[in-house]
Amino acid sequence: MTRLARRDGHSEAFIDWLQTRCVWADTLVDRIVSAPLEPLGAIAEPYALWAIQRRPGLAIPCHHPDVQIVDDLGPQSMCKLHILNLAHTYLVDRWQRADRPVEFVREAMQRDALSEPLRALLDDEVLPTLAAELPLDELERYRDVTLERFANPFLDHRLADIAQHHATKLERRLRPVVERAARQGRQVPGLIDALGGAN
Repeated sequence: MTRLARRDGHSEAFIDWLQTRCVWADTLVDRIVSAPLEPLGAIAEPYALWAIQRRPGLAIPCHHPDVQIVDDLGPQSMCKLHILNLAHTYLVDRWQRADRPVEFVREAMQRDALSEPLRALLDDEVLPTLAAELPLDELERYRDVTLERFANPFLDHRLADIAQHHATKLERRLRPVVERAARQGRQVPGLIDALGGAN
């Protein structure tokens, strides 16, 4: 940050303020937003999480049940990336192979041909792999909430939107779970099959 401030010609007093008065906290946001509301806003699900990593001097901006101050963002990041985001990307992979029979995530969750493989993948491959690092009961709770969020009948979350940059998302969301499973000696054929669809 100070390098950017110096590059842009800010004063030493400003740089000192950046270094001594500002608290830089890592954060993570978990919420599905399906459409903008003009002039300023968005259509979003009821579920929300704003996780803020604890830092010396941190003063939280507000008190709310959906704001969590945590020592480590790792568990929240793992669940969001390798359960929620992975599930979205896997669902899109199945949807593309089925010749795009529906438009929204909520509709896909009503199609057994799309929702049942997703549930099986999470139960048989993803959660057992992640359970080497996080408690299984926490992973199961997050899975259940995720599937409930996907089925929200009032959220028009387009599968085509999730499908953007699909190959990159497969690598970022699925590949690390496959690599973890390989280190554990665990078979994950569904994940490997989906990764093959990126070619």
